[in-house]
Amino acid sequence: METTIGELFDKAVKQYPDKIAVKDQRRRITYAEIGEEVNRCANALFQKGIQPGDRVALWMQNCIEYIVCDFAIAKLGAVRVPLNTFLSDAEVAYRLEDAGAKAVICDSEYMERVQNILQQTSAQPMVITVGNEGEHSLESLIEKASPEPPKIAVGYEDLAAIMYTGGTTGRSKGVMHTHKSTISLMYSEIVEFELERGVVMLHVAPLPHAVGFMILPGLLRGGTHILQQGFHPKKFCETVEKEKVTFAFLVPTMIYSLLDFPDLPSYDLSSLRTLIYGAAPMAPSRIKQALETWGPILIQVYSQMEVANQTTILTKSDHLTYSVDEEKRLSSCGRPIIMSQVKIVDEEGREVPTGMVGEIVTRGPHMMKGYWRMEEETEKTIRNGWLHTGDMAYQDEEGYIYLVDRKKDMIISGGFNVYTTVVEKALFEHPSVRQATVIGVPDEKWGEAVKAFVVADPASRLSEEELIQFCKQRLAKYEVPKSIEFVDSLPLTAYGKIDKKALRAPFWGSKERQIN
Repeated sequence: METTIGELFDKAVKQYPDKIAVKDQRRRITYAEIGEEVNRCANALFQKGIQPGDRVALWMQNCIEYIVCDFAIAKLGAVRVPLNTFLSDAEVAYRLEDAGAKAVICDSEYMERVQNILQQTSAQPMVITVGNEGEHSLESLIEKASPEPPKIAVGYEDLAAIMYTGGTTGRSKGVMHTHKSTISLMYSEIVEFELERGVVMLHVAPLPHAVGFMILPGLLRGGTHILQQGFHPKKFCETVEKEKVTFAFLVPTMIYSLLDFPDLPSYDLSSLRTLIYGAAPMAPSRIKQALETWGPILIQVYSQMEVANQTTILTKSDHLTYSVDEEKRLSSCGRPIIMSQVKIVDEEGREVPTGMVGEIVTRGPHMMKGYWRMEEETEKTIRNGWLHTGDMAYQDEEGYIYLVDRKKDMIISGGFNVYTTVVEKALFEHPSVRQATVIGVPDEKWGEAVKAFVVADPASRLSEEELIQFCKQRLAKYEVPKSIEFVDSLPLTAYGKIDKKALRAPFWGSKERQIN
């Protein structure tokens, strides 16, 4: 692990020069071609004044240029600051200012927004655009730059990226990853995701998030990356069938859309060998539906950006559990990966007995360096070398971990702890429920009341009373939703998770979560 991202990238380029490395909606590029383009980009950025340690923001849709800039920044010893295209102007402004970005590379369609954003902040980075012409066009800069590797010394302990958290439970934090921590998790992905040589990886989730960490592992296995801008069930199916895709990562909401896609049976998706899901819990009933539809290709990963992509894993074989006693395992997020140490602890940091709920803590070489310019928050999160995730869970006798809630999502109703995932699982057991989520809302009697938001099968006539009675047969009295609101869709964060903060806002306003 004492190497750098740029050195590993060059190794892949040298090993597979004539293979197709990446395809997007506009072009395809070989390993040799992308290797040269990365060098040109690095030299162009250096000529523009980007130095080791400088922060460079990337704000663009999934495209070849994103990957080129990603590796060029790494080769310069600069620091990548990925920005999701779903972010609001205020969120982008905060990240640019907080990171002290020296440059922002963006799609030409975002140019006007960037200019407006920069008028609202003290940050004044240079702006380089993708997909147009002119002095600050990325294409123009690359074309004029040298194809020779940049002669800049980069160390494996150097900072490689500042990855901002989704901010679903508070202010977004800049997670610092070094070359070493990044490479650690990439090696782990090759092993844990069982990446075969020649893998064909389809990326529909945004590259600025966890999916971006899967690019180098795929290249090191001589694979081909296919990039799409956004997820559409029809387009996904067409691409898998045409390109013989073998690997894809989807968040649960995307898998639900696929399973509910009426034309799904007409497509040949038999090339898919691995379908990774993560970023949010997935209902066991829908996991079973996916297994019946595609066979044993599912892998669940649980983690957070602080230990990106890699904490626990529910393997393909773990999913093949159909006996009554073993079916519960589909509710698990799996067991710790090879290189990750995981414990479940109480408030004092003591490991709790099997079956008891506590907080997940973890450590490993892929752990973040800390939060950017947030020393106090870093000290709260990393204690005695262990990263405290804020996720509540318990472990069974075989080592499988079961998430029950985030600390800040737990509802306290009438003095009882209500774990939202337990309630959501019960809701999903109803055959007419397609999506569901649960929050706590203020209540004069109970302090907090359990409220559910449900997307139901349009053909059903499911009522609030019927669903509440259904839950009463499966949940403790204090866990049963006091109210259920039927909606056409659930709000999502920029990273595809259900946005509980947005759902809480009308009920809690600017108040901190509290017992009334």
